Amino acid sequence: MARRASSTRTITSEPLRGETISVEVDTHVSGTLEFASGAIGTFITSFDVWDSELPRIEIYGTKGTLCIKDVDPLDGPNLFGGKLLLRTEASARWKEMPRSAAARASEWIELPSEHPFNSTSHAENSRGIGLVDMAYAIRQQREARASGAMALHSLELMEGLLWSAQARQFCELKTTFHRPTPLPPDFPASE
Repeated sequence: MARRASSTRTITSEPLRGETISVEVDTHVSGTLEFASGAIGTFITSFDVWDSELPRIEIYGTKGTLCIKDVDPLDGPNLFGGKLLLRTEASARWKEMPRSAAARASEWIELPSEHPFNSTSHAENSRGIGLVDMAYAIRQQREARASGAMALHSLELMEGLLWSAQARQFCELKTTFHRPTPLPPDFPASE
């Protein structure tokens, strides 16, 4: 499903702060994705909410739930650092009803981070790490991890969500890409 909350929007950033523009695209999108592996994902993106405490990514598996929060969703782009949290059957709050005091007080398990790009500082923001990998990929004559095929697939997915909302039908994607190998824990020194 997709909607736009308003036909106009006031720009809140420089250099055009205060200017009113026409809204020509849907500004709140919610979709259900089925991955090639059979996993199901829920996608929500919005310019129409005032604030949120939602984590930015949660992954639900048969053995537990991973949670990756955004350190400050109102302070610029999502960062790649911060705590990686886990809940398993042993620490789940939903295992008994009514919930006991121990279940209500159970904490997320913080997992260690093995990559060097775990800063939550905008001064040390790692959003350019894909560009660094691309430079090494060109030198090594290999495909970059953030490949053109991945970008095309991502674009088709975004357009497919909007098409699906308008047509009120499922959208089968035609593109695909090979899942890249993870960055080595000592990247870029390993290159």
